Order: sequence, then structure tokens, then C-alpha cells
Amino acid sequence: MWNKISRVHLSPSSPELVLDHDHLTPSVGCLSLDAIVSSPENVHKDDSIVSGAVLKVQVQQSALPHLDILFFPLGLLDETSDRTIAFVDDSAGPAGKVSNIQLQQKVLDLEMKLKMSEEEKQRIKKDVESLMEKHSILEKDVLKEKEQETISFQDRCEELLNAQHKRILEMLDREKELLKEKNEALNQRSQEQKEILEICLEEDRQRNKETESATKLEQEAMKEVVMKAIKEERKNLEKAHAEEREL
Repeated sequence: MWNKISRVHLSPSSPELVLDHDHLTPSVGCLSLDAIVSSPENVHKDDSIVSGAVLKVQVQQSALPHLDILFFPLGLLDETSDRTIAFVDDSAGPAGKVSNIQLQQKVLDLEMKLKMSEEEKQRIKKDVESLMEKHSILEKDVLKEKEQETISFQDRCEELLNAQHKRILEMLDREKELLKEKNEALNQRSQEQKEILEICLEEDRQRNKETESATKLEQEAMKEVVMKAIKEERKNLEKAHAEEREL
């Protein structure tokens, strides 16, 4: 709050005063105390808006040579019985009353704008809360959807792994069957070759036996022929010796 009061003396040239560049006209009037102290959080904002509007009064020219307007903060204004704050005016002429009415109208406009601004702020606050709630719901839905997608992906991966494992097991079973069939075929072929080999060996043994028998018979026949020839030769020699003895 301010501790000093500023006094501005108006020049006698023109009755027009400029409050602000936002199409505000000069006036001196009453400001509702309820609008200023409506809520604790808006006190400083209202003070700054209204005080700024009053401080930005630019004195151009005035037809009232002795009109002095007091500029001071809201905390030093006089409070009337109907909870309005009266701006002090040194002049009591008609121009001062007109200025009071104009300033009061502008203050009412400011109050209306402040009220509309507060309503707009509340509406925006509600919209923000609604958007935050929707965002939270959407975030939960997205997280739930991602979780479901993750679970679905894991299920698909597990299903694919199970299918691949099953195919591998089937391939291994087929390989085992093929190996078993090959082993059986090899065993059968080996058995057949073994049987053929045994037959060949048996035939060889039989041929060898026959050859040995024939050789033995041939040897015995040769032996008999030799023995017979030896006997004949011996007889001939004995006969020859006998004839020689007779001679």
C-alpha cells in the first residue's frame, strides 16, 4: 500500500482527461468495495488494475482553473456507508460531478470486466481439469492397451516358440524313423551278404573237399600203378635171374 498521496493540478485549457490508452475517459467517482475485496486472491490484482488506471491519468488541458484531483492507492480511499470508496475531489462544481459519474461508470465497467475475467478463469480452470481428467483416462487406456499388446505379443511369441518346438520335435522323430529304417535296411543287407558269404564259403569248402578226394584217389591210383609196376619189374628180374642160373 502506498504511504504518499499525489496531487495533480489541472490546467485551464480543456476539460478532457485521459485515464488509459484502452478507450477510458477521465472521471472521479466511487468504486465498490465488494468488487475489490471479493476474494483474497484477487485483491492485489484488482488494486493493480484500478490503481494503474488512476495513475495513468494524463492531464491534457482543463477549463477548471482550480480543479485538483487526488491520486492515491485504494487502501487510503474513504469508505462510505454503502461499501463504496469515494475519490476525494477539491472542486464541487458540475464538471466535478460529471467526472465522478464518468469515473464511476468506468469503474463499473472494470468491475464487470473483472467479473467476466474471473468467470472466464473459472471456466478455463474447469476446462483444464476436464482435459486433465480426459488425459488421465486416455493415458490409462493407452497403458492398458500397451499392456494388452505386450501380453498379446508375449502370447504370440510363446505360441510361435511352441509351434517351432513342435516342428523340431516332429523333424527329430522323422529323422529317428529314417535312421531306424536305414539301420534296418543296412542290417538286412548285411545279413543277406553274410548269408551269401556263408554259401560261397560252403561251396568253396565243398569244392576243396571234392578236390582233396579226387587228389587222394589219384594218388592212391598212382601208388597202385607204381606198386604194380614195381612188382612186375621185380618178377621180370627174378625170372631173368632164374634163367641165368639155369644157363
